[in-house]
Amino acid sequence: MTDKKTTGQKTAIADGCHIAEALMKIGNAITTLEPDGTGAYGKYLSLGKIRRESQSHLDRHGLSIVQLPETGDGGALAVRTIITHVATGEVIQTVLALSPEQPTNQSYGATLSYLRRYALGT
Repeated sequence: MTDKKTTGQKTAIADGCHIAEALMKIGNAITTLEPDGTGAYGKYLSLGKIRRESQSHLDRHGLSIVQLPETGDGGALAVRTIITHVATGEVIQTVLALSPEQPTNQSYGATLSYLRRYALGT
């Protein structure tokens, strides 16, 4: 275990839990964000706003996020989101998949953007 001092108290952090602690602190620090985009299905938070509002929190707590496009089951579009705690190398990753509404470049781009926003916003 690693000992960490916080406001005069000694708190033990189990090895392998640094990323969980960082994510908890970020979740407690970020307020509800107001949508800044409008699409066919209503208002939404843009990927840019999510990144702008979260980046300083991620940096402060030593987290890095990478999102990679993939092909999901049945040819669905998927995004693998990898969150790394830089100091310890701990990693959490998830894959979200969704089929585009139409087989067009616009629909694939919109689906990819949606998956990236959703993965970061949850």
